[in-house]
Amino acid sequence: MATFADDTAILSSDPDPVSATEILQHHLNLLQNWLEQWTIKVNPTKTAQVTFTTRRDICPPVNLHNTHIPVKKEVKYLGLHLDEKLTWKTHIKFKRCQLELRLKNIRCLIKTSSQLSLDSN
Repeated sequence: MATFADDTAILSSDPDPVSATEILQHHLNLLQNWLEQWTIKVNPTKTAQVTFTTRRDICPPVNLHNTHIPVKKEVKYLGLHLDEKLTWKTHIKFKRCQLELRLKNIRCLIKTSSQLSLDSN
């Protein structure tokens, strides 16, 4: 389990996807009991199951509060966009879009028709 502030990731590792899923489900059951004890609700829109692997094996779905956790190909955790093959492609694409937007905003400020004065006092 990895936690930071209100973000939590539960990780399970095993060469066999079914065993990895069983381990994950066991820990989700423990988490569910703890959440019920402390009356804490999980935001289902921010909950996802991702299988990080280069193989074609797919882990069976898991449940929390009798609800299937959606299986996704990528997830955002602590500002990092992680794809199922851990290629960083998704994260780099997102950061590049952010950079292009900021660069566009800066160009609007420094173009010759800008109303801003070049003198700084």
